[in-house]
Amino acid sequence: MNKIIFLALTSLILNGCSQAVTTPPPIPKVVELPKVDSKPVTIKAIDWSKIDKPNNLIVDNFPKKVTQRYQIDDVMMQAVMSDSKVSKEQAMRILAIQGGVQDEGVLQGLFDELGEDLVAASWGFATPDQKGIRKADKPVSDEEAVRDYRLFIMTKPNVKAEIHHYVFTSSDAKDFSLPIQILPTNNRSADESVAIYGDQKVSKEITILIRNKYRGELQSIGYKPNNQTTNVTIFFPEGNPSQATLDKLEAELESLTSLDISIETTPSRNTQ
Repeated sequence: MNKIIFLALTSLILNGCSQAVTTPPPIPKVVELPKVDSKPVTIKAIDWSKIDKPNNLIVDNFPKKVTQRYQIDDVMMQAVMSDSKVSKEQAMRILAIQGGVQDEGVLQGLFDELGEDLVAASWGFATPDQKGIRKADKPVSDEEAVRDYRLFIMTKPNVKAEIHHYVFTSSDAKDFSLPIQILPTNNRSADESVAIYGDQKVSKEITILIRNKYRGELQSIGYKPNNQTTNVTIFFPEGNPSQATLDKLEAELESLTSLDISIETTPSRNTQ
């Protein structure tokens, strides 16, 4: 009897295995992916012919008789030498070209060309990869000042990244050249960022977060061109927290505002 039951079970097992092997696999259904109506991004290029003036491309970026060409405020010159760490001659050139972009309408021309795609303008030195702005942390040679010091124009991503060499023709900077670098690095204009953190509700939430959770006092908030972020300056009466805590606060502020945030601490309270 047991032998019969054993044979019957064996038969069932074998039949089951046979059926499992010979049963064809199910035919998978064809899944149609949703169609994406992708539109190509239109890249805006600056029409430099509306900004440049006819010139003979005489470029003298190492002025030797610069003091005979125009008057330079000594206090301003010393400030540029200290901040940019350049020679007296290059400080004079920098002041001349900074005035020249105003006098020859270069900035206004750029602003007119870019419209709402403009984020901010800033002076500084190019990073080695030519993709950002850096401050001089050591003395800068004349060659380096001429090559790397420039006017940076931060824009929205749909603007063409480029470096254009503008030659001055009519101002005190006549015959000097200036690299103008377009950095399409920001999704929002400075005004759009201000509209976010300047909103009364958001501003209050930022202040409460810093004060109640991190025991700090908000001192200032604003767009900072050199690192292209919204800069938040905080005073901590009990001493600065660890870098890990600052990183956590920065992440929370970014989540709260949807802005790229950079935090700076200050050793004293703003009394103004």
